[in-house]
Amino acid sequence: MKLLSLEEARQRIHTYWKPSLKVERVPLSSAVGRVLAEDLTAPIDVPPFDRSKVDGYAVKAEDTFGANEGEPRTLRVMFQVAVGSMPIRLLNVGEAAYVTTGAALPEGANAVIMVEYTHRRGDLLQVYKAVAPGENVLRRGSDIAKGSILLTALTRLTPKEIGLMAAVGINEVPVFKRPIVAILSTGPELVETGLPLPLGKVYDVNSYTLMAYVEAIGCQYKLLGLVPDSFEELSFKIREGLKDADVVVVSGGTSKGETDLLPSVLSSMGRPGVIVHGLSIKPGKPTVIAVVNGKLVIGLPGNPTSALLVFHVLVKPILSSLLGLGVRKPLTVKAKAAIRMHSAKGRREFKFVRLKRVNNDIYVVPLESESESISTFAKADGYVEIPENVELIEEEETLEVYMY
Repeated sequence: MKLLSLEEARQRIHTYWKPSLKVERVPLSSAVGRVLAEDLTAPIDVPPFDRSKVDGYAVKAEDTFGANEGEPRTLRVMFQVAVGSMPIRLLNVGEAAYVTTGAALPEGANAVIMVEYTHRRGDLLQVYKAVAPGENVLRRGSDIAKGSILLTALTRLTPKEIGLMAAVGINEVPVFKRPIVAILSTGPELVETGLPLPLGKVYDVNSYTLMAYVEAIGCQYKLLGLVPDSFEELSFKIREGLKDADVVVVSGGTSKGETDLLPSVLSSMGRPGVIVHGLSIKPGKPTVIAVVNGKLVIGLPGNPTSALLVFHVLVKPILSSLLGLGVRKPLTVKAKAAIRMHSAKGRREFKFVRLKRVNNDIYVVPLESESESISTFAKADGYVEIPENVELIEEEETLEVYMY
């Protein structure tokens, strides 16, 4: 199978894989980080009643017109309303009611006069300043109107949105189900973390790094463990992952060597099977993509840096779309090349970089390392993309850095 560009690979995925977004309702307390599946309308007004912005006296504004220091208006205080309680009756002409900040205004009142502009003796209130209708009053529905669109579908819920829904009494939220990603690492050289490390073996880096990224994106993960280079065991593990996962991600076993079995295993599992074997990118050339029983299986290179690079440029956008977020462009910054960067013509290349500030400029420093090195990825702030027709990036040339 010939090497494909990223765009061609994405098109093949779109052609052969037709995922559907599933919806579930979750408690408001569990909704942070989830993606809203439908528009939400406000079931109530906020505030749900006219309320006072200050401590003072609820009045009919017209009863205060003309009031000043020399000629105060006299009103009779009939009752008081504390925050959290309801007025005992409506307010008539010539009457006032003491209200605290946030308290409901009695029916008939349309303004609040602040305490400092009054003098009270018994139930008689001297008013020394006129107020206009609506003064010091937060009107019912002035913040959120009943029936208005509160939040739109595809909104990722943060603490701000959680608070907004709580304000209108919503306690259950329709969200897209979090897709399940099964993660499997292959190779006889791999050892689980926490176990002794025999000579010639290495710890499994990819499973845990991929797991962390999958969870950080907002998906669920299922670790399938480690598999040696065995056709039967690899087939069994992938089928186990396909039972309840939406996507299976396998690292290792993708090259065309004798012990790299993944393409053969996937081709044996059903049609269409392998739809991509090889990407025209560096690193990440031996990437495998298959569709098995309507599920997507992506085989990443075993080298940690290669695997994690392909995860970011190919897998992460797919998972984002499964969450209901669509394919979103990564956060980028503009920076200047600190040194010359060479690239092999004919293949799109991605280089991991660090950013450094020099005076008022931001510079890109490439992290040159072998693809086996996890430290390259760990030290990087992001990566740059060098097109296939470019062999040299000059010093001081402006680049777009993809952050992660």
